[in-house]
Amino acid sequence: MTTIDLWTGARITVRNITVEAFRALDTVMKAWNYAPRKQVTGAFNCRKITGGTGFSLHAYGIAADINWDKNPFGPRLVTDMPRGMVEAILAIRTNGGHEVFGWGGNYRRNKDAMHYEIVASPSELATGIQGQTVATPPSSVSAPGTPPFPGELSEGAIGEHVRKMQARLNMHLRGAGKAEIPLGPARFGPKTKAAVLWFQGARNLGDSGVVNEATWNSLWQ
Repeated sequence: MTTIDLWTGARITVRNITVEAFRALDTVMKAWNYAPRKQVTGAFNCRKITGGTGFSLHAYGIAADINWDKNPFGPRLVTDMPRGMVEAILAIRTNGGHEVFGWGGNYRRNKDAMHYEIVASPSELATGIQGQTVATPPSSVSAPGTPPFPGELSEGAIGEHVRKMQARLNMHLRGAGKAEIPLGPARFGPKTKAAVLWFQGARNLGDSGVVNEATWNSLWQ
């Protein structure tokens, strides 16, 4: 087994041969600004399968559970994971063209949205991960006319970049029939953060409330 750090500092212990695969999964989550949290994320656990008698895939180090408080096991799908991010993870392939991950949110009966499991064999994983299949969201590429990304903007930020961001947010809010941000001093306050959270939810960009590069570019798409 090997313990690896995810982009947020959360740690998972997985079988050695799966390390490259789980690093690819982490790359996709980071691109979507989806944050695995330390207290509710894990992998290796020598236990029986839920509701069964055999060992769980976690006992073999070939499955990880991400943010189980927001993605619970149950009869209906409950998840805060952007659908585009899930699809990007499921699109990861080995160099031999084999599918790498299965997702518990696609189970036929009880849903397990926290759960990603390795579905490629050891020999398939040994060929390596096909880099071009580790995709970033479309919003990571800027549309023509998008101002250069100024760096992350979060609550408390001030200045012209905040003003540009607020103006674009208001365009989207207006189009959705929602209340616009009052444009006083160019300051990133609570109302701006609420608008950013709404926009990120509408575009499946996570729910950080921070304008990262993906959110900035998406504002101009």
